[in-house]
Amino acid sequence: MAKADARRSDLADRIADHLLEAGLGAASLRQLSDAAGLSDRMLIYYFGTRDAAIEAGLQRGAERMTAILTDQASPEPLAPEALLARIKSVVLDDALAPYMALWLEVVSKAARERSPYKDAAAVIAAGFLDWTASQLDIEAAERRETALLILAQVEGLMLLKAAGLPLGAD
Repeated sequence: MAKADARRSDLADRIADHLLEAGLGAASLRQLSDAAGLSDRMLIYYFGTRDAAIEAGLQRGAERMTAILTDQASPEPLAPEALLARIKSVVLDDALAPYMALWLEVVSKAARERSPYKDAAAVIAAGFLDWTASQLDIEAAERRETALLILAQVEGLMLLKAAGLPLGAD
């Protein structure tokens, strides 16, 4: 079983790479299979469905994004304004553009109630919310609401950047 799990993990990495490079428009069964280096049947063998393969790739991308944020995190919890500034500087950096573009695609499809994107978006957003809340140096009762406000600001800025609006220094 461990060998199959390791193989599935490797395939999730390949699918994540493909989605980050090509986007959700290139997520047909054939395109995902090619990216994974498998036949269509073998991709279904490992994931069960095309949607499950997409979810695995999206989750792996979210794990990578969380690792990038964690690498840039302060060693100590921060006040909300300082955390917002830190997250903005990381998330709005052009190096993370593929992650942000993919995230915007996922959320757009989730807004239309499309499967598997709605469930994947909810899981990924909850993970980012938990991560953000864990970085705050405020009372525990205020963390979730403050983390939601921080994420709303960052997501709004990502959307404006994607729309081509200059964001300036702030």
